Amino acid sequence: MRRKLRQPGIPGEPRRRPALKTVSAQSHRSWSRPQHLPAERSPDTRCATLGHAAHQRVRGDQMPGASPRGTYLLIADALRKEIGKGRFAETGLPSEAALMREHGVARTTVRRALEILEQEGLIHSAPGVGRVVSDGSERRPLTQRMTDMIAERGFAVGDAFPSEARLCEEFAVSRTALRSALSALEGRGLLEAVHGKGRFVRALPASTHDS
Repeated sequence: MRRKLRQPGIPGEPRRRPALKTVSAQSHRSWSRPQHLPAERSPDTRCATLGHAAHQRVRGDQMPGASPRGTYLLIADALRKEIGKGRFAETGLPSEAALMREHGVARTTVRRALEILEQEGLIHSAPGVGRVVSDGSERRPLTQRMTDMIAERGFAVGDAFPSEARLCEEFAVSRTALRSALSALEGRGLLEAVHGKGRFVRALPASTHDS
């Protein structure tokens, strides 16, 4: 049999457990977070940082002196004035990248400005060239040109309207500008979109109907 060894002590006194080392709340926080990690920021600091980042993103997509009208409208106005002066008659409009650098905006903003001019009939896309200024016969709004097409080609109520791809090629405009014009004709009740089948003539223009 093995004998249990007793720890040395004073006879007659109970043994005491060694005292545990207490850790303060301050030292616990410093120990639980490694030194290489950044300190936590308060909710107010985080909100201020996010707001500053959002403000920087907005400023990156605006040209100097932008008004509540929208930056793309200001760019469209500037290009419209240059077209009126005959600046792009022979050279065509600058590329999207050049307009982005000139006005300090994103590509989406430039395209929205160009789509407005396409809808107004001031410019159109030429394959292999880019966007060029339209001649006098093409300077009609795209909605007016498509309305005249219904009357000139003898469409009847219920006839199928040409596809978007064919209309983009015929009118030399982007698909976005074309869809905007088609939506305008649908709003006027001239066209009707049928899911999976295309668009059909719903009514004839007033001048054709009267004749």
